[in-house]
Amino acid sequence: MLGGQAFTTRRIFNSFGHPWLFKAKPRVEVKTFLTRLELGFLAIEFSEHAVQKLKILRSHGVEVTKKLIENTVSKPDRVVRGVGGRLIAERTLDHDHVVRVVFIRKEESVRVITMYPARRGRY
Repeated sequence: MLGGQAFTTRRIFNSFGHPWLFKAKPRVEVKTFLTRLELGFLAIEFSEHAVQKLKILRSHGVEVTKKLIENTVSKPDRVVRGVGGRLIAERTLDHDHVVRVVFIRKEESVRVITMYPARRGRY
């Protein structure tokens, strides 16, 4: 769960054979949230910055539409946690690029903060 509850501990060894212990956040709540989104229970809102970013990306020749962003948030290839409780959804654009969408969830909606294209494998 989010908020520091129900962590699991994983054991990884570094190149010298010493164990590193760290707490991994489970993805159960994120998946439940995205399932509600896929079923259409949550509305998707765009911040003013996100709308401006879409125009900027189009002016640079990157074809990113609101529909693509909505699909990225509702059915991402991958979701990671960002800073300040934000979530980052990632979806493939082409062979070399992905689009990453930063969003926050509210009670019954999702607010898209920004989006940006990135090279696959950078994040």
